[in-house]
Amino acid sequence: MKEVSWRTGWDSNPREGCPSTPLAGERLQPLGHLSIYPCIMRFISNQGVFTNDRTLLFKRFKMNSQIKSNLHSIFIILTYSIIILLFDQVTKIYVVHIFDLSNKLSRVVIPGFFNLKMAWNEGINFGLFASGSDSIRIILIAISIIICSLLFLWSIRQKNHSVHLFSAAIIGGAFGNVLDRIVYGAVADFLNFTCCGIQNPYSFNVADISIFLGATGLIFYPNSFESEKDSSS
Repeated sequence: MKEVSWRTGWDSNPREGCPSTPLAGERLQPLGHLSIYPCIMRFISNQGVFTNDRTLLFKRFKMNSQIKSNLHSIFIILTYSIIILLFDQVTKIYVVHIFDLSNKLSRVVIPGFFNLKMAWNEGINFGLFASGSDSIRIILIAISIIICSLLFLWSIRQKNHSVHLFSAAIIGGAFGNVLDRIVYGAVADFLNFTCCGIQNPYSFNVADISIFLGATGLIFYPNSFESEKDSSS
């Protein structure tokens, strides 16, 4: 019966064709005898198969680890983004509809510092590119979705938790404003801060704050890209 090898890829007995141990009284053959060459060649061949199998297993393990890491990054980014999106929409629903700021227009919360001032932004920050046309609204929605998609694909490849958090802040805030453009036709802004007697004419919302903090974190946070540099080195 043929002996079954325990090593992957060996389909025959590794000692097949090799000289057997000499019996008592037999003369040992010299090392250079031709009968020992098949044994050596079979051993070298089987070692190569074993090495290839081990390399393949390592590559598969590394690939599985990378997939698990990407799935974990996707989960973290989506979770933070959804939390920020929900928080932004809850504040807008309360202020615009329940508090009815869309009709009251303004309300002093802390005199000389914090006011609720209703503003509908049809453009981007500070009302830039505001025209009221549907084409501009669709273009702004498309640009936001494209930027968020590219940021999402980039951030899931990073191994830094701070990068995931900052990216999620941008994505969640951006989709909060996108949802406003779809539902209202413009972004609902209502937070207004003044200081030192200077009247601030601009209002913003929770999504704007989230986008600003996320972008600032990605730009200035010193440890955001350390893991990427370490993995590439």
